[in-house]
Amino acid sequence: MYVVVEFLDAEPKHRASVRAALVVYAHQVLTRGLGCETFDVGQDELDGTAFLLYQRYTDKEAHVANLEHPAYAEHRLLVDPWIHTRRTLTYELLSNAGVA
Repeated sequence: MYVVVEFLDAEPKHRASVRAALVVYAHQVLTRGLGCETFDVGQDELDGTAFLLYQRYTDKEAHVANLEHPAYAEHRLLVDPWIHTRRTLTYELLSNAGVA
């Protein structure tokens, strides 16, 4: 398994638009059938401009396939102007639900 964790900070006046766009995009990725098993979107309860994306793919190649899909470029064109900062971390999943 391959895990991608992203931390996004939206511009305050665009937090509702970012939230909506992230939820729509997560649904698109999950229904695309390119190996994404989980795409969770979280919003900080205290600072509504901070978002967490947790994505789990069958492997790194599945993640790359999703990045190369035209919908990813469209999503980034829409959302990037509203994002103040973005940090992306990637991991090989060693244990799932306590099972190695």
